[in-house]
Amino acid sequence: MPFSHAPVVRAMYRSFFLAVALLGALPGASIQPACAQPPAPIAAAAGVASAPSDASSETLRTLGQEIFRIPRNTNDWIGMCFYVVLFIFSMIATTVGLERLFHLRREKVMPAALVQQLEHLVQTETDTLENLRVLAGSSDAPLARVLRDALLRAGRPLAEVEKGIEDAMAREILILRGKQRGLSVMANVGPLVGLFGTVVGMIFAFQMASQAGLGKAELLAKGIYLALLTTALGLTIAVPCILLLAYLNAKLERYMVEMDGLLLQMLPSFARMEQPSGSQRS
Repeated sequence: MPFSHAPVVRAMYRSFFLAVALLGALPGASIQPACAQPPAPIAAAAGVASAPSDASSETLRTLGQEIFRIPRNTNDWIGMCFYVVLFIFSMIATTVGLERLFHLRREKVMPAALVQQLEHLVQTETDTLENLRVLAGSSDAPLARVLRDALLRAGRPLAEVEKGIEDAMAREILILRGKQRGLSVMANVGPLVGLFGTVVGMIFAFQMASQAGLGKAELLAKGIYLALLTTALGLTIAVPCILLLAYLNAKLERYMVEMDGLLLQMLPSFARMEQPSGSQRS
């Protein structure tokens, strides 16, 4: 390239790069606050728009700090007491629920080996009083206990045997439901404790707001949302307890229906025992 054309080429390059820079700066001028100062209304609107996010993040941080901070006054100690009580309730509900889920199973209520042996005795008509007593004494499951209570009335009229089976099954239902009573208590008492904590917290919140005077609405709001936490915790405990209790009751009722159907198959066996035993008793 001739040397005389070099300044022209350099000028063209400078013009090209300047145009590209201007084109790139024009879109950025509207979004980059450092390039140009926006008008005052726009800056005010931007400040108003960004304020809620900062306030919300600050609220979340304050909420966590208020829950887990070390108690510094009487109100904090009272709130901590309710949190501790609700935490203990949650531990009790968790322990009882896991224990019931593990033990309230078909193998624990109606062992498969016991059911198979009982059906075998009935089908082969070897369901004598001695064989049934040996079978009932080989296990401590609810089915075996009901069978032992029914065998105590063997030889009596069939109506008395049926009544004995019904009484034994009702007693087993009470025993099994008694083991899951902790879930029922936690489901009923948890929300009440949470509501009590909320009422106490609201009382202290309004007391602090009245002492602080006007213009201290943040104190009232802070006390209210901290007080409502106890109700939320109580409901958090109660709802799973109610659902788990309904599930366990449904399983228990299903097992009892199956047990009743199994024992009804033994009524002919008790009917055969009725005559000779009745003659001996008379």
